[in-house]
Amino acid sequence: MTPSPNEPDAAERRAEPVQFTLSALMLLTLVVAVALALIVGVPSVAAVPVMLFLAAAVPAVLTAGVVYGRGYLRAFCIGALFPTGLLLYTTGWLFGLVLVQGGPPRLNELETLAQWVEFFEEIGPSYRAYAAAAWASSLLAGSLCVLARRVLLTCSRAARP
Repeated sequence: MTPSPNEPDAAERRAEPVQFTLSALMLLTLVVAVALALIVGVPSVAAVPVMLFLAAAVPAVLTAGVVYGRGYLRAFCIGALFPTGLLLYTTGWLFGLVLVQGGPPRLNELETLAQWVEFFEEIGPSYRAYAAAAWASSLLAGSLCVLARRVLLTCSRAARP
């Protein structure tokens, strides 16, 4: 099947600037708003457990993007997976060290809900900064991978005869 003369070929369509749908921009706005609310607005007793859940869930979502995604989505997921994987890995060590090595309260002292609330309030500010840095580095690494893919595709098209 030959393309019609009015229809651009695949190379011309790829040369267009990056475009987003309205739903993609709305989803991005929602994700950024939730992340900023967790980092800044929500009390630590609620934010830290949610951030711990996200530290485990986001690498799984990015892995699904690597496996099932295509093009720029896959490139972003590959780049963002490494910092979020590091967040997941080091979160376990961070909490393990705090609970085992000391610092009030110790692991054997967390028996009631009130003690857990106190623990989350105590570690909340430092963990929020740590998670925010990991999320920002994930966005940066993912964006750099998308940029690298775009540059490499452009260079490979320019090298073709």
